[in-house]
Amino acid sequence: MRVYFDNNATTPTDPRISEIMSEIMTTQFGNPASTSHAWGWQAEELVNIANENIAGLLGCDPNSFIFTSGATESINLALLGLRGLKPKRICFSTIEHKAVLDVALELEKLGFEAVKINVDQQGLLDLEQLKSELQKPTAIFSLIAANNEIGTIQDLKKISEICKECHTFLHLDITQLLGKENFKLSDYSVDLASFSGHKIYGPKGVGALYASQRIRDELLPIIFGGGHQRGLRSGTLNVPGIVGLGKACEILTKEGSEVIRHISKLTKIAAEGLQTSVSKISINGSQKHRIAGNLNLRVPGLNASTLLSKLSNEIALSSSSACLSQTGSNSHVLEAIGLNKAERNSSFRISIGRFNTEEETVWAVNKISKEIFSLIK
Repeated sequence: MRVYFDNNATTPTDPRISEIMSEIMTTQFGNPASTSHAWGWQAEELVNIANENIAGLLGCDPNSFIFTSGATESINLALLGLRGLKPKRICFSTIEHKAVLDVALELEKLGFEAVKINVDQQGLLDLEQLKSELQKPTAIFSLIAANNEIGTIQDLKKISEICKECHTFLHLDITQLLGKENFKLSDYSVDLASFSGHKIYGPKGVGALYASQRIRDELLPIIFGGGHQRGLRSGTLNVPGIVGLGKACEILTKEGSEVIRHISKLTKIAAEGLQTSVSKISINGSQKHRIAGNLNLRVPGLNASTLLSKLSNEIALSSSSACLSQTGSNSHVLEAIGLNKAERNSSFRISIGRFNTEEETVWAVNKISKEIFSLIK
């Protein structure tokens, strides 16, 4: 048996989505910008339907989206796109995705003050520090709604209220939240939101940026040439990818609650099985406020990298986010919640998805437990 437990890094594409994308690539291949013939009109209609499907999931205006290559580009557009704003000040949490952290460094080069807001040991934002910092005029606060490593979900209601009171634009990275928590943008005062298709069983290489009506005129493009998407993101639209993203959202609208129940059940089986088998194991991040499917685990004396290597052909696990694994960097998220080097090195992540089964979850837990015992005895 082989088990894929790295769904926070990417998810397998739902076969229903693969099928519809394949059909579009071969039979409905027009360019939406070609307004002089039926092929272009058909492609434009497909994009409009995708907009409706995404808006249906998120509870917002279908005209609010700018399609991108994924959440990283969406984050870049959201933050660098506001480079013309004053005051030149941005705040963000210490556990943001690298896309936010690196863009903040670029904004500093453009004269912005970049301020980090701390989190506690559970990964929950320090709301008092946020209130204090936003008393100073601040253009934007950027926040990862649900953390990709430790799974902690932030108090979005309170945070959006604080930003509104302080007249600060709010950008949310909702990449990990979608499909793991029932969420509507309409429930919060959010100006910008970034997400990707491949984290919700859709295709890689496509994502979107939600931009509210009040902020759209403030955005500046970061890609030029052609003036597509109201001039905010030039380039021929990836119609099959956009349709795939829309279909993924449509499926979640219909099946999301069932998916969350399924993933939550498997997560409970995995957590209880590992805690019963490995007495010293503990969970990093909030126990109460966390997305379904995420278990970031710590075992004293374990070299997590060795564990991952031993299991790599049979079970897909990770020790940090995919982008940090690529660069070999240590987890700034685990450091931000107060873990020392030894504790960070003994931590690994299980992320369960909709296509995992109870049988393989039980099998994987037994396999992981046995391997841990062999490494710490």
